[in-house]
Amino acid sequence: MHEQVSDDWFVGFQVGLKAKFWRAASEPWADDDAAAIHRLLDLPAGARVLDAPCGAGRIALRLAERGLHVTGIDVSRGEVEEARRAADARGVEARFEERDLRAAPAEAFDAVVHWGNSFGYMPHDATVEHLAATRRALRDGGRLVLETATVAESVLPGFKPEIAHEAGGVTMRVRQRYDAARSRLVGEFTFEDADGRVERAGAIHQYAVGAPRLVAIATAVQDLARP
Repeated sequence: MHEQVSDDWFVGFQVGLKAKFWRAASEPWADDDAAAIHRLLDLPAGARVLDAPCGAGRIALRLAERGLHVTGIDVSRGEVEEARRAADARGVEARFEERDLRAAPAEAFDAVVHWGNSFGYMPHDATVEHLAATRRALRDGGRLVLETATVAESVLPGFKPEIAHEAGGVTMRVRQRYDAARSRLVGEFTFEDADGRVERAGAIHQYAVGAPRLVAIATAVQDLARP
């Protein structure tokens, strides 16, 4: 098990077999996810939405098809390029940019969507920077929809040191441990198909309900809605 995982481990992660797996794994519920997000946003046609991170555009494209003006940003150049190709193939107008979440465009969006279980990839201080950038990207009174599985109470009771899933002909295996000192899950990921195998380490920071760090995050999120 890797003892040292770079703070920016996610940069360059979503390529090749890894990207192929995640796209295939998330596609079956993309329509339902987009429908749920659209209901939560409750915005009129033409409203401006930032999808951050957007990945290959599975949510952004579906929101655009529902009449919203969507901009997607992601740190992965390959995912941004795939999102642009998908937009062309679907005949959908949407803008996609290669950007760090901490450098979100400050364009007074009506809403920001953070979907896909990537909250917690960055260290805590960087996550706070990400939320500050989110606030700058939103107009006063704008809305934030954030999905996360990084709440320790929901993760640790069912913790498994090894897990495996298959999607799109790719098998993902993860060996993981909980790093209590830094409140994060550290994992060794293996992606394998008939043609090859890739290994990569990663870490996802966890938060506990009521803990100071989660309270700080919650306060930052509440501030998003304040004029």
